[in-house]
Parts: sequence; structure tokens; C-alpha cells
Amino acid sequence: MQKGGWTWDFSAEGVRRSLQSSLERLNLDRVEILFIHSPTNHHNVAISETYPALVEMRSSGIVKAIGVGMTDSRKLLRFAQEGDFDCFLLAGRYTLLDQSALAEFLPYCCEHNIGIILGGAYNSGILASDLGPDSYYDYRVAPPAVLEKARRIRDVCVRYDVPLKAAALQFVLAHPAVTYVILGSSYPEHVEDNVAMIQVDIPSDLWGELQDEGLIADGAPVPQ
Repeated sequence: MQKGGWTWDFSAEGVRRSLQSSLERLNLDRVEILFIHSPTNHHNVAISETYPALVEMRSSGIVKAIGVGMTDSRKLLRFAQEGDFDCFLLAGRYTLLDQSALAEFLPYCCEHNIGIILGGAYNSGILASDLGPDSYYDYRVAPPAVLEKARRIRDVCVRYDVPLKAAALQFVLAHPAVTYVILGSSYPEHVEDNVAMIQVDIPSDLWGELQDEGLIADGAPVPQ
């Protein structure tokens, strides 16, 4: 499939060419992690062709760990059940606004020692915004219901004098399956700000209030 000048190629030969091209551009002879990127509509070929090629690369030492990156935790769970993966990149499905990965996917990963690299902790920016009507969620203007929920969460944070961004970051890091969080940063000061948000002292009562108001799922781990 061709889209925007790029070709989706999940064949074994395709992934080998892709990795070799990346190694040449990076001037490296190996990489830490290699992901199958967004095989949303290509599960069968990804598990039958791409995955065996990645296993071979891991065995040879050219990559240290293999995984899949997607926004759909249900489809990631299927990959987890059908293959021997080291980690997954889950984007936007375990956040203060969306804990859809909590019930099945994250417990499975904990049980099978699969690390989660979390993307989209701010849900495309809404949890790092002023929550105006043009705030973005999932790469588009946030629907009214999502915006209203984000504002309710923000209101709780305000009562405890805690930045919404701090609550968003510390919440996702509290889950035992989450090993890393990827944060998009356009400027150096964004990096500094994200580090500062992780260090904010958040009262335990804030998490209790969010749970009491049904704003985070029952059973979701919270910072201690």
C-alpha cells in the first residue's frame, strides 16, 4: 500500500532493508529496539513474516529487543499472545484520559515480563494545554466530552495546586508495566519542564479524589 510517498512493507525482506538503511544513516552496527510500526490492518503478514525476521535479528545480536508500536491495546494484546516480544510501544491508551489498556493488556504484560514504552501521555497535547476549545486529542480537535473530562481532572489538580501535566506524567509512570515514557519536545525548555513535572510533589488525596469522581479507573495504580 502506498501512502504519501511511503510504502507499507511488512515482508521479511522489507524489514531487513529498512533496518539496514537505518543502520547506515545512524552509522551504527546494531540498535537497542526494533518495532513493527502500526501494523493495524496487517496483523497476519506482520506475525508470519515480519516477526520471524525480527526474532532472527535478535538472535544474531543486531537488535537487542523487539516489539510492536500501536495505539490499539487490543491488537497489541494479540501480538503479545502470539509472539515472544520484549516490549511494546503503546500510544495514547494509558493516560489520565484513557485507561482502556488497563483491564487486559497491561496485566498480561506484567505477568509475562513485557515492558511498556508509553507514548502519548498527554494525548496529543490536551493534557499539556490550557484546555481551550481548540485543544487537540488523538491528533484532532478534542470532542466536547473529552474536553469536559479533561477540565474536570484539571479542576481537581487546581484544588491541590498541582499542574495537570505533573499529574498526567506521574499517573502513567505509576503502573508497574510502564518502563519508559516518550514525550515530544520541540524546544529544550520543554524537556526541562517535563523533568520538573515528574518531580512535583502530589498529595495522595488528589488521586483518591480522581478515583472517587470516576475520573480514573478503579484499580489503576497511583503514585505512592
